[in-house]
Order: sequence, then C-alpha cells, then structure tokens
Amino acid sequence: MAMFSLRNFQSEVARRNLARPTRFEVMIPVPSALNEAFNSQENKLISLFCESTALPPQIIGVRQQRLYGPVFQRPFGIEYGGEGLPMSFYLDQQMDIKAFFDAWMSKIVDPRQFFVYYPSNYSVDIALHQLNEQNNTTYSVILESAFPRSVTLVELSHSNQNQISRLNVNFAFRKWRASHRSLSRIRYPAVDRPASHEP
Repeated sequence: MAMFSLRNFQSEVARRNLARPTRFEVMIPVPSALNEAFNSQENKLISLFCESTALPPQIIGVRQQRLYGPVFQRPFGIEYGGEGLPMSFYLDQQMDIKAFFDAWMSKIVDPRQFFVYYPSNYSVDIALHQLNEQNNTTYSVILESAFPRSVTLVELSHSNQNQISRLNVNFAFRKWRASHRSLSRIRYPAVDRPASHEP
C-alpha cells in the first residue's frame, strides 16, 4: 500500500507549516580592520538591507573506482561553496552600504600599495538564519572566514524610473556549518591533538 496520503500530507503541513524563502535574516559582523570607521548601527543596516541570498551548497567529491564488477563512486572529500555565495543589498540614498563594502575590499587588498592584509583583519563569520512566522530561528548556517570576493557594478540610467539601486556582492568563505536541533544529536570521533613537546 502506498505511503502517500493527501489527508496525512495536509495534516503534516498544518502541523509543521512550510519554510518560506522570504523569512530569513543575515548577520554580517564588521571586520576588525573597520572597527574604527563603522559602528554597530551601520552593521545592523547592512543586515537589514540584504534583499536576497541563499543557503550554500555542499558537494561530496567522488572518484570512479572498480574493485570487482561495476564501477562505483567513492567519496574522497567535500566542497562547501565553490565560487562563493551571492548576496544582494538595497542601496540607501546616502550610499553608506556601498561605502561599507568599498572600505571592506580596501582592507583585503591595499588600494595604494596592493599588498594583501592578514585574514584575521578582514574575514568574519557570517550567519544566515531561516525564520518561521513568529521570527524564531529554525535553521542556521555559519559561513566561516568569509569576506567579499567581488562587488558588481551598480547600473545608473535615466530609463530606470522608480527603480531601487542594488549592490550584488559575492562572498568567499572557507567552509560552513549548520545549526539545527537534530544536528546537535550527531556525534563524531574525537580529534587527536599532537602531543606537546614543551617542558
């Protein structure tokens, strides 16, 4: 007998509700290199004006292997985002959001001498939260060691009447980790730390 039942489906939807792509929140801390120039209020503005983003992908890298019989896929590693994660931001009339990302980029690669700063100066952990209808977080993703990799052009045109300017930013990051009530029950092997040779 088929497991699917329209009545059961409707019952579960009514009990659980469904996730909405419009119910999200992005928390972007100010990197340490910009602490003197930008305060917490501007940090809240960046998060508030985020129009769209996405939960990042996760891809298991595999190689084809044949021991005996058919070829099968054997995992060898994992990728956490490929080319990065895009975010789109509404631009305020004072262009504070554009200036924030301009400043952040200038603290990754110096615009005068073109040397690259240390990651501890410019990288942050960005939090993406999926919210329910009561604005409670139901699922979170933390992008570790994230920074803006590219800031796209902002189109200016007399033909775009009654339009809002947007800034598209692509964030690079090392990896991401998820937070959910069921994930807290998963256990992993302990990490063996190398023995200390200090006296």
